[in-house]
Amino acid sequence: MPADHTALVLEPPLAVHRRAPKRRRRPGFLVAFLAFMTVGIVGAGLLLPTGNLFLPFTSTITIEGKTGSKGDYFLDVQVQRLLLAHHIRVHITQTGSRDVAVHDIEGYDFVFPSGQPAADLVLNDRTNSAPPKFTKVYRPFTSPVILATYREYAETLRTNGIATPQDASDPQPLYYQLDLKRFLDLVAVNGKTWNSIGIQHAGVSNGNGILAHSPNICSSNSSGTYMGLVAFVENGNDIPRTLDDAQRLANQIKPKVTAQGLAAADLFRTYITPEGKGVAPIVVVYEHQYLAYQLDRQARTGSVDRGRVLLYPSTNFLAQPEFIALDAAGDQLGQLVTTDPQLRQRMVELGYRTLAPTADAPALPLDDYLRSRQVPVPSSGNDYTRAVLPELPLFEEMIKITGGCL
Repeated sequence: MPADHTALVLEPPLAVHRRAPKRRRRPGFLVAFLAFMTVGIVGAGLLLPTGNLFLPFTSTITIEGKTGSKGDYFLDVQVQRLLLAHHIRVHITQTGSRDVAVHDIEGYDFVFPSGQPAADLVLNDRTNSAPPKFTKVYRPFTSPVILATYREYAETLRTNGIATPQDASDPQPLYYQLDLKRFLDLVAVNGKTWNSIGIQHAGVSNGNGILAHSPNICSSNSSGTYMGLVAFVENGNDIPRTLDDAQRLANQIKPKVTAQGLAAADLFRTYITPEGKGVAPIVVVYEHQYLAYQLDRQARTGSVDRGRVLLYPSTNFLAQPEFIALDAAGDQLGQLVTTDPQLRQRMVELGYRTLAPTADAPALPLDDYLRSRQVPVPSSGNDYTRAVLPELPLFEEMIKITGGCL
């Protein structure tokens, strides 16, 4: 009988592997990751409404311009952001407005002089070339030429019957009406200084003669405009009509506009510095420069600067900057800045008085905006006397004489 063989079957050993402990992410990594994602989401949310999110994937053009002081508009960060939403960058070369007109502008897409005399020089030159060159004019905003000073000087003029507060109820008014003829008569008196008319009673000492300081007449629109304003008043509220009259009048008023020399640059930046009061107590500026300064001051500190004030000449002149497109790219930009609601609103926020491109365009009153930001509103007053500049050839002759321009 065969032996009974029982097979011994061994089970394979069971290998037990311990699960590796779960790695914990360091808190720092998680915080960094969440921060990165948050920045990305917020950034996309900010860029999407303006269209800037897609700028890397679209064509952005650079438009070249040569401008006077109004080129500051294109240097504003918000304006640049709004233009980028339309795939436009603007690069400007900034100089005096008359410099814009009397020097070469080839290679630029637009010019933006601060007043009509310089604009007329550009337009005449391009219209009379053979063949005529492309030009198209846009007028996006305006700003009066006024005199900026300090309270002590304004109150001294008030004591002498030359300046009057626009708001008599305000114990610290920002705006005064200036009797320009009486002011110029005071300027003309030899030996008259700020000290001699009582500035020391306001706690300030200044032995200099009385004068409104302005930039270089040979290059600046504001200075040339002030010269024309002085000439108009000194000529009995009339303009010279012949070359002889223009030359006579220019020589007559020259000491009243250049007696203490000519500044080479924009004086407003000096005016808002602590040293400004001693350098130039009265300066020729544009209204929007002062209003933009006060709007910014109010936003930052909760109050306006009561030490710096404006003098509005009784005979006034409203400067009208002209944006002149020199080609299709400049024309595109000109249409945009005069019609785009956000770009126009930004003009108001920078202190400009906007001009409607069409009769049915919405009004953007500067006065309403100033009130909404708790900045006092200057009054237009009841005196609507407007200075008129001479015809362009006569005006140019007067600039050359008063400024000694080449």
